[in-house]
This record gives sequence, structure tokens and C-alpha cells, in this order.
Amino acid sequence: MKLHSIASLDQQKTIVYITNPSTNWSALQLTPAEAAYARQQIDSKNYRIVLNRYEQFIVVLYFEKQTQAYRTHEQCRTAGADVASICNQQKITKIAVANESDEAEAAVHVAEGLFLATYQFLKYRQDADKVRNSLTDIAILEDAATAAEVNELQHVLDAVCVARELINEPLSYLTAEQLGKEFETLGKKGKFKVTVWGKSKIEKEKMGGLLAVNRGSQTPPSFTIMEWKPKKAVNSQPIVLIGKGVVYDTGGLSLKPTANSMDFMKCDMSGAAAVGAAIYAVAKNDLPVHVIGLVPATDNRPWRRCLCARRHYIHAQQLHRRGAKYRCRRTHDSCRCPKLCSTIQTRTSN
Repeated sequence: MKLHSIASLDQQKTIVYITNPSTNWSALQLTPAEAAYARQQIDSKNYRIVLNRYEQFIVVLYFEKQTQAYRTHEQCRTAGADVASICNQQKITKIAVANESDEAEAAVHVAEGLFLATYQFLKYRQDADKVRNSLTDIAILEDAATAAEVNELQHVLDAVCVARELINEPLSYLTAEQLGKEFETLGKKGKFKVTVWGKSKIEKEKMGGLLAVNRGSQTPPSFTIMEWKPKKAVNSQPIVLIGKGVVYDTGGLSLKPTANSMDFMKCDMSGAAAVGAAIYAVAKNDLPVHVIGLVPATDNRPWRRCLCARRHYIHAQQLHRRGAKYRCRRTHDSCRCPKLCSTIQTRTSN
């Protein structure tokens, strides 16, 4: 998705006008009949007005005054999402946003809603071309947002989509090691430093918590260090962001009662995705702050090696048998845990 600023609305085939009680309706490029129709719809509490000129498509968005700015901003984002739906219905690929209200940042927030509502994860869809959203270009009138503001918004929204892409990836692709590689690729794009530790380095640094969670995994963990350190950073001590990178969490043996919870356990690395995306946004916008991101990553699931209730690491010789004998890693004695066979978890205590 491309965001850019424009000097005028000339030659624009699809225009979004943002209005509120302070709007000067004569400034809008509407015929008297169109303006009268729009005002009639607003009086009827219809705040999304569509005007189809056949050769040009006009959308008028109206917002009531709010006492708190964040409410107005969220209304703008929601309205932007509604316009994205209209764009899909009408197969609109390009749209221009003009702010005719007295809310200074309204156009930016409408564009944000448009952008985010158009996002799709289609990597594994065979029918991707058929279901792809139509909108590819958003222009903002330069009196509503400067070129610098639009450029900053582009980087922030790109970063949001980076996080969404990582979260949507399944474990079959996004293992802990692959997550580290994704961050390395992100570092090259954003021009910030990325260091990824493998299992041997993690063991050398004695990161027992990460290794304990990884004990039941069939794939090794990773630990990623991301750093953006500009020469003129305003902070002497870095801001440190830490993101949980559990690329899949079984919840023990499916102990979570929530419907479809296991389907969404690939999202347990959302914190890691958010940290990586945040540093990417900071770097792309060249912010004068020293920021470090830390991401311990592994999946959390039962396999042969689990954390026993007796707090001994054990190797399950026959998980399918109740009362099977296990060999404790810390002793030479065999221990029998008949109730543990169906409830062994890799999860450590809080």
C-alpha cells in the first residue's frame, strides 16, 4: 500500500471528504443538489454518504464533535475501514482524502483506518488474486498532512503490517530459528543492528528459563538482540523492549478451555513481533532515540523431555503407557509417575 501527499484534488476519480459541524460546505466540490442530499443524510444520522457520479466517486464522512480527542481519532479510523469496504465493492484502486473539518489530524487517522483495513494475509491462499482487496494507493491533500507526516505514517503502518505478517505465520514455517532470520531481514531493511544467538550461545549464557521452556521442543530456541543507536540519540540510557517469542504454545496438553484456542496459539509470539516492528518503525523514521529489543524465542509443547512435577527433568521412554518408568536426569533411580503420563507439560511454574 502506497501513501503520498498531493497538492490538489484535480483528476482524482475517488475522493473522501471529512466533515463535521464546522465544515464550510461551499468549499467542497459538490453540486448544490449533492450538498443538499449530504446534509439531508446527516440530519438522518447517516454519516457515511456515497455519491456516484459514474466517472467520479465521492464519499462524505461526517463526525460529531467529541470532548476527547482519542474518541474522534478512533471514529476516523473506523470510518476509514468503512471506506475500505466501499472501495472493495466498487473495485476502487486509488483514493484521495481531504479534510474539510476543524480536526487537524482527521485525514491521517482516516488514512490509517483505510490502510489497516485493506491488509490481508494471502501468502498461502491459492485464490489470492481473486480475494485480494482492491485499494493500493492513498493520497492525502497536503493541507491536511505534510509530506513528512505522510512519510512517517507510511513507515508506522508498514511496521504494523510486518508484525501482522509474523503473527499470521504458522509454526510449520515460523520456528524460533526462522523468527531470528526474519528479524535479520528486517534489520537490513530498517538499517538497524541484529544479533541472533543459537542454542549453544544460549546455553553458554546460562539462560535457564528459555532452555527450560524449550526442553520439550523438537527445534532449538533463539535469542535475538536488535539495536537502533543513532549518533545523536537524546537518551544516555537505552530504552529496552522485551517481546515474548513463543512461536507456538500447546498450553500443556490442550488445557485451555476457550473455543479454538489451540488454533490461535501461534499468536503467542505477538510480543516479539511487536518489538521487532516497533524498532523497525523507529529506525525507518530515523528517531533520535537509542532503543534495544530483546526476543527470547521457542515453542512450548510436550515431547520426550518434559519438566516433571518433582522438578526433575525426565526422559519419557514410553509416553503412551500409564505408569511407564522414566529415568530421572538428576538421579540414577527410576521414578514411577502414573498420574503424570496424561498430564506432562513443558510449562514451568509462574
